[in-house]
Amino acid sequence: RDPYAPNIGDFVVVIHGRRVYPAIVGDAGPTFKVGEASLRMAKEFNPNANPYRRPVSDLTVTYLVFPRSADDPKRSPDYAHWRKRCSELLDEI
Repeated sequence: RDPYAPNIGDFVVVIHGRRVYPAIVGDAGPTFKVGEASLRMAKEFNPNANPYRRPVSDLTVTYLVFPRSADDPKRSPDYAHWRKRCSELLDEI
């Protein structure tokens, strides 16, 4: 098992322009695809985004994954907690 591979539940910071968004890894695979976010996240980038319209088509989004950072046990989505935890992880860099 790769200690640097992302796992479901690991915390992620999504960077677009000058904005930083907290997130978690929600699913995995295929192994060659990285950088897909939820529709909720897409609408933060572009309010006109939908399942058929990408929020951005260029390489302006960065995903910073913190391997092995998932809460244990897993818990319900709590955006305030995600924001706090992602901020703590960023401070450790």
